[in-house]
Parts: sequence; C-alpha cells; structure tokens
Amino acid sequence: MKKKQQVKDWQIALIHWLLAGIAAPFLFSLVFGQTVEDIAENFGVIVWLAILGEAVKFFLVWVSIIYSAKFITKNFIIKDNATIVKISTAYLCVFLVIFRIIFFDGSSVMNYIFSSMHLISLLVIVPFFYFFSKNQIGNNEKAIRYED
Repeated sequence: MKKKQQVKDWQIALIHWLLAGIAAPFLFSLVFGQTVEDIAENFGVIVWLAILGEAVKFFLVWVSIIYSAKFITKNFIIKDNATIVKISTAYLCVFLVIFRIIFFDGSSVMNYIFSSMHLISLLVIVPFFYFFSKNQIGNNEKAIRYED
C-alpha cells in the first residue's frame, strides 16, 4: 500500500481547487462555449443552451469534488479538512472573480448575457463548491483518521 504524504493544508487545498474547481468545469466551458457560439444563431436557443451549460457545469463540479476528495484522502494525511475546504473555496472565489472581470464582454447582447450569466453563477457555484467539498474531503473512509 502506498504511504500517504504529509503536506501543508494550503497545498492540499490547491490540489483540490485545481482538480475540482478548475480542470473539468473550465475545459467543459471552453469546449461548450465555442460549440454554442459556432452553431447557435437564434437568441432564444443561445440562452437555453447557456442555462443547460451551467447545469452541466454544476454536475461536473460535483463529480470533480468527489474525485478530488477520494484522491486527496488516498494520497495525503488530512489534518484539518475544514481549513482545506475554506482555503480551496477562497482560491476558487478569487480565481473566478478575477477571471470573470477580465473576460467580461459587453460588446454585443449575446456576449453580455453570457458574461452576466457567468457572474450570476458565481453566487451559486462558490457555496455549492464549499458545502460539497466540506462533506467529501476526509469523509471518504469509514472512520476518519487525523494523523500527525
């Protein structure tokens, strides 16, 4: 059996943030956004596809949190899962706010709607990420062990 590594909480939080908060949702948004932009010309269809994309992104974040929590629990000694969750949520919040501000596009109605929907989804995704991470990190094993 592979021995668990002991690293600082902020490093585990960084790994969790990258796996659960960035990798799958960001790649999906990139691919889905380009696909929608290329194929949809009707305004109503674009809005419905954007809503569908946000729903799929939430599902991907949920699945990514489960994967990340299993990976972290398997490979690292967890001293304080509450600290890890708070730090990773702060990483996610800061990254998403900066990313959305930099790439906010109000040049056309369609771009303004997409950018506005992304900003509104921040109000939902950050607490979603926090609460699901809080329930998953360190809770994958039958007995939670805090090792020194």
